[in-house]
Amino acid sequence: MDTGVEDGLAAGSHHDGGSRAALPRAVRPVLDLRPVLAALAAFGLAYYLALTRLVRGDLLNSYPFISADGFDWLVEGFAVARWFDGVAIPEFPAARSPGFVSITFADYQLGVDGAVLFGVISVAVVAGLAVLLLLAWWERVPRYQAAVVVLVLAVSPLGYYRMWILSDQVATALMVTAAVGLYPYVTRGNRMWLLLAAVAAGLGGATQLYGLVGYLVAGGWCVAVSVWRRKPDFVLAGALLFAPAMAVVLSKAWLGQVPHTGVPLQLSLFELNFDMLGFYANAWSFAFAPLVPLVGVLMVYRWREVLASPLPTGYWLAVLALLGSTFFYQVEEFRFTLPTSMMLGVAVMATLQGERRLPSAPALWAATATLAVLIGILLAPGGYVKPKWSEVALDPSDTYFARLLSADPVDRFSLGTHCQSDRLCADVPLPAGIADHDRALFGIYRHLVNADSSTTVASYYQAIYDGFFEERNTNDCCVADTSLPYGLPGDRPVAGDWDGLPAALPPDPKTGSDTPGAFRDGRWVLSNSNSAGPVDMEFGFGRAGDLPAVGDWDGDGIDTVGVFRAGGWLLRNSNSEGSADLEFEFGRLGDVPVAGDWDGDGIDTVGVYRRGRWLLRNSNTAGPSDLSFDFGGASDRPVSGDWDGDAVDTVGTFSQGLWRLRNSNAGGSADLEFHFGAYAHLPVTGDWNDNGIDTVGILR
Repeated sequence: MDTGVEDGLAAGSHHDGGSRAALPRAVRPVLDLRPVLAALAAFGLAYYLALTRLVRGDLLNSYPFISADGFDWLVEGFAVARWFDGVAIPEFPAARSPGFVSITFADYQLGVDGAVLFGVISVAVVAGLAVLLLLAWWERVPRYQAAVVVLVLAVSPLGYYRMWILSDQVATALMVTAAVGLYPYVTRGNRMWLLLAAVAAGLGGATQLYGLVGYLVAGGWCVAVSVWRRKPDFVLAGALLFAPAMAVVLSKAWLGQVPHTGVPLQLSLFELNFDMLGFYANAWSFAFAPLVPLVGVLMVYRWREVLASPLPTGYWLAVLALLGSTFFYQVEEFRFTLPTSMMLGVAVMATLQGERRLPSAPALWAATATLAVLIGILLAPGGYVKPKWSEVALDPSDTYFARLLSADPVDRFSLGTHCQSDRLCADVPLPAGIADHDRALFGIYRHLVNADSSTTVASYYQAIYDGFFEERNTNDCCVADTSLPYGLPGDRPVAGDWDGLPAALPPDPKTGSDTPGAFRDGRWVLSNSNSAGPVDMEFGFGRAGDLPAVGDWDGDGIDTVGVFRAGGWLLRNSNSEGSADLEFEFGRLGDVPVAGDWDGDGIDTVGVYRRGRWLLRNSNTAGPSDLSFDFGGASDRPVSGDWDGDAVDTVGTFSQGLWRLRNSNAGGSADLEFHFGAYAHLPVTGDWNDNGIDTVGILR
């Protein structure tokens, strides 16, 4: 029988020159893992059927387990499907990675109401576990040992996230495939497996960035060992470079094709501190408790085998890398442990065989299996997103298995009431009580469902903005100090001191110096107070397509209006209709206008933001920039203000709710960095309480 494993592997010799003790072939028979694979296939089929039964008609409306991320994946996949039908795609609040969007696109393109989506997720879950069995077969790990490791990961509480529409299931399966695919190359030089591993890692990285980690760390360790042994493995080194390059090319090509406001924040959320210690003390112990006894015994009895073989060592280093990166990622979310758990399974499987037998093996494996079943099927945490041992209850009816089986389809958008069907109709109203990000995506979705190639995308703005100004009196996170209804869908927010009157003493938020305004296709709507009520001024200046700018252009203490038009500036010294008092050229088409008192002389002057580069003038005339520097990114929205009260306006950026402010007009890192607002909000700044310091605000 062709076992697929050469004699050199059975004897323990390795392609890279390393060696490890192994039992003779006669003692280590070819394993028959068909019963375990059959059980795994049955698990995948049952899982698929459990997911698909929760869809009734419109997937986005009826499937109960959808988060804000899930809205992104579904709406963007649907948008690509409609793009193929000739329908214009609105700007996505946050463009997601192409790997998983391609799956939701296929589902909508085929019109199968979740069959493709849940089929791929089910296959990914099963494939990630099956790859471990493949590694066990190569290593001749006893069947019951392999089955226990697979059981631990199959019934882990982390399975809760397999119910949600997330890309993690697919990214994790690709990550595990890429890491395990290194094994036949490192042990017997099989380059086809190396190519498969590199492609899987590239696709994994284009789905979730961590999809590259297991492959790069394990493979990088093998390259380092080959160099240390003076036998550099240039083929493996090249494959390691190919995978991230593939991920970058796929992601850049995707982002270049779809309109989007920004991309979800990732690396910027890393911070080297111990704020996550308490969270992961609970989360990791809850997730990994079944493997703790086994890993402890392996560390005592298999450490020689780990050190002798570069590949298992690389697997263990990948586990540590994932643990470390997750620990310092400043978001308390349990699902980020999912890729770590699968990589831990790979490391355990690669370390099981060795020269010394594990002590009390039957009891050890029985304890591991019992813990897995007890925690996964019988114990329910207070919440799966942030599990706490203090809230764990022995309640089989509230575990994620029970939740999956007891859940029913929902009517998220009240389609049954408004549409008399389970399909979205043109006049379905905006749902109440959902987050701003979901409002934006619902608006896009409603537009795409009911649009044809002749319609515009303007209507989707009705779901993004409900005309609320929210203002902070300090430049920090998180809740608005003042919130007032203002404006209409599609308005561009502005703020300024329109009347020049001092604020009340003591400061009163309702009579602050800077107050709201809006630019609406050539018309200005301005208010003299930070409170609800009728507008104080409304007039025309500029035209549709212009970009608004506001400043005190003549130093009289009153902010007045201006517009930027393809590099040309038109400024008024009074808030009224009429021709421009100042007209000149500065900047070019595609620039974003900014204004501020850059030199502290009491007069606001113009500037432009060009994909991360600032060009500022100290006079309202044509000419070269007086200040030029880099700060921010290509997709950031520029803002300006006097953040420290020194009478000089400086720069800042807003992106997906993250504010980054500088106290000097020069390149460098942010002096202030905090979150306020969300993806689809528009930024605005002003001195709302007349204390001499400009602070942030949003229009939502």
